[in-house]
Amino acid sequence: MLPDYLEALQTEIMSASFNVGEAETVYIGGGTPSLMSSEQVDVILQTVQKRFGIADGAEITMEVNPGTVKDGYYAQLKAVGVNRLSMGVQSFVDEELRVIGRIHNAEEAKLSFLSAREAEFENISLDLIFGLPGQTMTSWRKSLKAIEALKPDHLSIYSLILEPGTPLTKQIEKGKVQLPDDDLVADMFEETMDYLGRIGYEHYEISSWAIDESRESRHNKVYWKAKDYLGFGVGAVGCVGGTRWHNTAQVEEYILKITSIARRRGEKQLLKEINDSETLGNDRLSIVTEEEFLSMREQMNEMMFLGLRMIREGVSKFDFRRRFGLEMANVYEEEIQKLINLGLVEWRGENPTRRLVLTRRGCMLGNQVFMEFV
Repeated sequence: MLPDYLEALQTEIMSASFNVGEAETVYIGGGTPSLMSSEQVDVILQTVQKRFGIADGAEITMEVNPGTVKDGYYAQLKAVGVNRLSMGVQSFVDEELRVIGRIHNAEEAKLSFLSAREAEFENISLDLIFGLPGQTMTSWRKSLKAIEALKPDHLSIYSLILEPGTPLTKQIEKGKVQLPDDDLVADMFEETMDYLGRIGYEHYEISSWAIDESRESRHNKVYWKAKDYLGFGVGAVGCVGGTRWHNTAQVEEYILKITSIARRRGEKQLLKEINDSETLGNDRLSIVTEEEFLSMREQMNEMMFLGLRMIREGVSKFDFRRRFGLEMANVYEEEIQKLINLGLVEWRGENPTRRLVLTRRGCMLGNQVFMEFV
């Protein structure tokens, strides 16, 4: 099925009607993309290059699962143009990995990281989760110490979010495993901020740390700054000009509908030759399961609650006014004053760099802040 899926993905990319210029970032993620061969990754990148172009110095990230990577794979990815890795490690404690169903152990995760370094990857991000079933402060500190030893360039560290219907959720609902209480989870987050700060990491987004500004995720900043982005493939999300869409999450449906469109329109040569008039246009809506047109107020709200995630940059008064023609402090006067009074946000800098940012307390209670703009 993977070859059929990749052909459908190429068709969607090549058929895109959006003229957005060269890609500054490319992110290959979702599922387990490291199951693809490097040749298949190359096909995706070459398709993006052909349709849009990829800017010199673009950040090209690929998600990898340490349990799926074979010898030599990282060097092969480097050779086809991938220059940043996002590793789904989740924990450096074997028992925690077992409980959440990961196929790698802590030692394999470390060895995978070192193999990527040997392949001369200079920008590696690790994903970790706190608040796991059975996790203690002692075991969480073990993962933090592993970070200190490996010195990754970037970290994405999240509190556990339970998805309905997953095996882990079902185990918790049946009482087979138990989550740490909320106070302990909060203490873990605070310990994370303190520990990583001591060892030289910059906390630049509520769940993200980087060894320096050059290693911050350029791709994720597109989301956090509420800028336009394109998404292709199963379950992909894109947003352009205030219109956001979600592709079908069903692989079979995605392949069938893309193939059906191409066959009906006689576009068998689409992957080889295409001109600007040969796009899927309205036909592509058959793979879209949800489409929403964001009002100006909704776009302003998103700029606020996404921008406030960036705890150093926050939301710029200048950028808000340039985009919407309105003063942020006037549009959200009551919300901002309420959050200032609670000690959750504060103004920093002077014009033209004045911006609204989270305080440390605001980082701890981020959801409370974001709800003011939903």
